Amino acid sequence: MQGEKYTKNNIIAVHCEMSHILNEQQKGIKMSIVLFNPTNEFFRGNWAGRSFPIPPDKKIKVDDSCGKHVLNEYGPRGLCALDYGDQDKIEEIARDGLERNVAFKKKQVSDHNQKNAERKAIGLPHLVSSSKIREYAKELSVKLIEPYNIDEGDHSLMTQNKDLQARIESMEKLLKSLIPVGAEVIKEVPEPEWVAPAPAEVESIVSPESTEEIKEIFSETEREEAFFDTDLTSNKPTAKKKHKKKKGRK
Repeated sequence: MQGEKYTKNNIIAVHCEMSHILNEQQKGIKMSIVLFNPTNEFFRGNWAGRSFPIPPDKKIKVDDSCGKHVLNEYGPRGLCALDYGDQDKIEEIARDGLERNVAFKKKQVSDHNQKNAERKAIGLPHLVSSSKIREYAKELSVKLIEPYNIDEGDHSLMTQNKDLQARIESMEKLLKSLIPVGAEVIKEVPEPEWVAPAPAEVESIVSPESTEEIKEIFSETEREEAFFDTDLTSNKPTAKKKHKKKKGRK
């Protein structure tokens, strides 16, 4: 019994020790990835403060985290990643990378031409193309928009603004020339002969006959008010209610 127990304990101890060794080895192992550049461009990766070249049509093995970081930057330009067993699919992977590379170059050239076309339409200066853009355009046989003068184009906004500015300046000159003429015209206008009398003069102007006429007008107004107070159904004047004060109880 003791021998069997001793054998089982040994087996358990050896198993635990081997598991510990395997865990320590796995901690030291780092996952890696192979980067493949099927394009004709020279890439340069950067990771953890260090840079490394990725030449055209070359493969380079890097840490998994480093490879993912570089793929985020150069993946749209055609950089590819190779996994275990991808040797049979290398041509297909390279073709996919080249298609992404050509699409990237076309977009760069197209965006540059579009920006210069918009700037020319609104009268802004020409954007100078970089050496990479000129290289892409030459490779793709795409013509770049040539440098232009700002004054070119009769329908540009700059030309329209100049025309409007010239019209505004001419109108300002016309208004300035009319101001003295208007002042002279105002001076030549004669003063009115009749001037409104003062209140004291108005009272002296009113004659006794006029006072009697005013009284008659007021009496007619009172008769009209009495007419409107009449009850039309009974043809009797409506009695005006008088509010009497209620006497308090003794």
